Amino acid sequence: MKRNKFLILLLIGGVIFSYVFLGDFFRKKTLENPVYRVGKLTKIEFIGKNSSDWLYFKYAVNETEKEGKVYIKDTEYEYYKKRLGKSYIVAMNKNQIVNNLFLTYHLYIDYPVPNDYPSPPNGWKKIPINKALR
Repeated sequence: MKRNKFLILLLIGGVIFSYVFLGDFFRKKTLENPVYRVGKLTKIEFIGKNSSDWLYFKYAVNETEKEGKVYIKDTEYEYYKKRLGKSYIVAMNKNQIVNNLFLTYHLYIDYPVPNDYPSPPNGWKKIPINKALR
């Protein structure tokens, strides 16, 4: 019986370690070779006091609306609340499953874009720096 408990704990620990390791791997790979899209900030979800919050955004992939999220600090709540409904550049992995499982999104809050500005179906390979976007 003790051996079974040990094996179960070992299996659970292995799964958690693998998830953390793979998440770190995919986040680094995503920042090396991201796809850039327009994301419209939609809501902030409170996680807990003295914790981080979730900042949600919507973006399109081949004309299909998707939702992503990034952590923000509790202290940044008011800053991002003022920006809800506005659009910004978001870097992400090319693989949507990787984005959903490992949250490989990176929000570029310094790159606002008009709300009606469309991103190409497959996103951009580089941040679209254009005076018309700012």
